[in-house]
Amino acid sequence: MKRILFLCALMTLVFASPVWANDLRVSREWLLERMGAQEITILDVRQPYDWNASPNKIKGAVRRDPAKVQDWARGLAKDKVYVLYCA
Repeated sequence: MKRILFLCALMTLVFASPVWANDLRVSREWLLERMGAQEITILDVRQPYDWNASPNKIKGAVRRDPAKVQDWARGLAKDKVYVLYCA
């Protein structure tokens, strides 16, 4: 469980341009305090092999294929914070 909650990056997505504006690391404690908040969505962007091989999944996380980020990033809401998990 501890490993699951370790996050590689927190990215605040800004859609005024096609690039991601901020790349920040977050602590386990920061995320635990905010899990379940409506303005935060956890995106599990592990490689397909890693995701399939892992018995550990973050409850409530949305699975996204990192190879298709160009496709799914356009559909993300501008008023949310997205935490990307990429172990």
